[in-house]
Amino acid sequence: MDAVAEVQLEERTLTASFYEIYQEKAYDLLGDVRKPLRIRGGEQVYLKELTEATVTSFAEFEKLRQRAWTKRATASTALNRQSSRSHAIVRLIYQRSVNEKMGAVTRSFAITSQIHFVDLAGSERVVQSGRPHMEETIAINVSLLALHRVISSAVEG
Repeated sequence: MDAVAEVQLEERTLTASFYEIYQEKAYDLLGDVRKPLRIRGGEQVYLKELTEATVTSFAEFEKLRQRAWTKRATASTALNRQSSRSHAIVRLIYQRSVNEKMGAVTRSFAITSQIHFVDLAGSERVVQSGRPHMEETIAINVSLLALHRVISSAVEG
C-alpha cells in the first residue's frame, strides 16, 4: 500500500508589478520616483528594483492598476487627444508553497507561475503624429518592428 502525503501547510500568494517601456527604457509604474529601471540577468532577465505588490482581491488589483495607469507616458498628438506613448506591462506572479509529510519525511516545495499582459502603444506615421512627438513615435515604431521580428522568427522556427 502506498503512503499518502499529508499537506501540513499550504500558502498561496499573488504579486503584481506594473511597468512601461518608454523610449527604450523601463519605468516602474508603482514606484515613487520616475527613473529608468536597470535590466539585469543572465539566463533569466529581470528589472532590478521593480515594485511587487501582494494582491489579495480583484478590488486591490484594480486600485493598483488605476494608480499605475495614471503614471503612463501619454501626450496629445495630431491623431489623439490622449495617446499612450509607451508599452505597458502587467506582470502577475502566483506562488504556491507547500509543506507535506509522508511518514517521517517532510518535504517543502514551491510552484511559481508567471504571466505578462502587454498593452502596446499604437504604431503611428511620423508625419501624422506631429513634430513634437517624432522621437517618441520613432521609438514606438522601432520597438514594434523588433517585436514583429521576434514573433515572426518564433513562428518560422
